Amino acid sequence: MPLSSTCQNCAKSKVRCVRNSEESDICSRCARLNKQCVYRETGRRFKGFKKDRQIEALESRINELVANSEPTSSKQTSPGNATCNSNGEETDQTTMDVISRGFLNMKTAQSFVDIYRTDMTLHFPFVSIPPQVTAPDLRQQKPFLFLAVLASAAYSNMPLQRLLGKEIKKVIASRLITGGEVSFELLQGMLVFLAWSHYQSRPHRYTQFLQLAIGLMVELRLDRPPQTKTWKTALRFNKEYTLDDEEYIRPSWGLDEQRAVVGCYYLSST
Repeated sequence: MPLSSTCQNCAKSKVRCVRNSEESDICSRCARLNKQCVYRETGRRFKGFKKDRQIEALESRINELVANSEPTSSKQTSPGNATCNSNGEETDQTTMDVISRGFLNMKTAQSFVDIYRTDMTLHFPFVSIPPQVTAPDLRQQKPFLFLAVLASAAYSNMPLQRLLGKEIKKVIASRLITGGEVSFELLQGMLVFLAWSHYQSRPHRYTQFLQLAIGLMVELRLDRPPQTKTWKTALRFNKEYTLDDEEYIRPSWGLDEQRAVVGCYYLSST
């Protein structure tokens, strides 16, 4: 470790330390005062968010290696690589999930689902997966929750987990922000992602995703009892009417909805 440019005596007196020559081991002030001139080792300085920059560099390198390992034909959209959605529209491989794109296989995905169900649900019981639900079932029925579970349980493989975390953000941007979708599956996936966000990169963006989850809960009307008054007052011109004649008639909450409400409250209060 290099030595400081100021000796301890000059640093304590807060004066400029000047050596007689570069080869000299004593400064002019200590020589004049006949004091022992001692130079201390320099300490480590704070280099800002150097760790984040290193992580971003590693992520970009991993993405580059993954892109180079893919065959050239997979990067081009062709009729053989195109699939059809429910509307009959063709979509390329960029819209396929992480299993179809080769991030991991179904066997590994099943192991991650088992880890989440047996180990991680004990610490965050607000989004549970029934024992009879397998990874293929969860992938088909709730694809975003499936992706969030994989990203949360892949803590043993950090490069894979960071790639899955990026995929979660892409899905949130496309389905929630761009598409304006409001669904209970998105809320469950957001809660799982938030609960284990300390495994993801840049956890200081936690509040932004938490506000999106709260907005989903409000849009789903989970912030009020099942049978409540109309949330908006209609524009009426008749003077004779009552405001208490309209109610929402909807089925009562299930266990999943109750857990999601408590989980959102838990994350908001911690």
